[in-house]
Amino acid sequence: MKGDEEFNVYKEENREELTEADEIDPKEEGFMKGYEEDTNPSECALCGKTLSREGEIVERVIKEETYMFCCEEHASKFELQKEHI
Repeated sequence: MKGDEEFNVYKEENREELTEADEIDPKEEGFMKGYEEDTNPSECALCGKTLSREGEIVERVIKEETYMFCCEEHASKFELQKEHI
């Protein structure tokens, strides 16, 4: 990107440059999805994947705390990890 002192986001050429350089990481994507759906998205406690109503959601209570997972395999792995802490 150009130097900050001369960079004006209101110029068309600069907005195009910002758009081309923009990347969304998975957490930002989950946040935006939740914002757009007017919900609070949850993430898998093991891998961080954003959980959706359409997909499988596994919920477990481990050491008096409730955790959500994207699959049964991640729930089991997480539970084993918590047992060793």
